[in-house]
Amino acid sequence: MARPRFNPDEILVQLVATAVECGAEWLEIEYEDGREQVYAGRGCTGVGIAALDASGAEATALREQLHAARRRGKPIVVEGVSYRLSVTAYESFGETAYRVEIRRDAGTRPTASRGRKPSRPTRRTR
Repeated sequence: MARPRFNPDEILVQLVATAVECGAEWLEIEYEDGREQVYAGRGCTGVGIAALDASGAEATALREQLHAARRRGKPIVVEGVSYRLSVTAYESFGETAYRVEIRRDAGTRPTASRGRKPSRPTRRTR
């Protein structure tokens, strides 16, 4: 049996962290051929980041977490930056699919540990 790649208790947070590291603004989760396909994207471009066995513990936990976040939203922190998830469900070929919008909370800034250099003061000329 294959070892799970994700901790089922935190799978949504782990997938969002992976998406944020790739610069994504959204996740989409759709059922296809016995698997929950997870796509991350920005604008109108997306890429697959995970495929979970639809009957496995990871996919079951993910659906539960998506359903809970859909009702009340979900705040998360990735590398010191706060994000708010907005989850919507829709029907895709007779199956429930999910779209997760990832929005940075107002007032939070990326930290220097995320690879961004702190801004330097501009030099004044006389």
